[in-house]
Amino acid sequence: MIQGIGVDIVSIDRFKHWHEYSLRSLLKIFSKEELAYCQAISALSAQRFAARFAAREALYKALYPMIANQKISFFSLSRAVSVLGTPPGFVIINKHELFNNLTIHLSLSHEGGQAIAMVIVERSDDQLY
Repeated sequence: MIQGIGVDIVSIDRFKHWHEYSLRSLLKIFSKEELAYCQAISALSAQRFAARFAAREALYKALYPMIANQKISFFSLSRAVSVLGTPPGFVIINKHELFNNLTIHLSLSHEGGQAIAMVIVERSDDQLY
């Protein structure tokens, strides 16, 4: 059963200098694996950061009905996930125990200076939140 849907769109330009941020600052949002991927090709760095940030925003929006009472911050949620590409370009959110019994579907895209993410969260058991 679908528990939440989230979508977010961001301007890629907003992330054009993120590759210059300190490791400490970036690790507040992204995993080490994501940082390696985002910074591997400097010409693609901004769009990669933007798409992964949009994914976190979309996930937060999709989960909000379930986590509002738990007062989980955006940054706590950000540290609990990692958006990684797998061939041929699929994207996976690695889950933390926070996401037990949930299936998370994620789609990312970027075009014309914008990056967009859509998340659908399904509960894999019959429990309602």
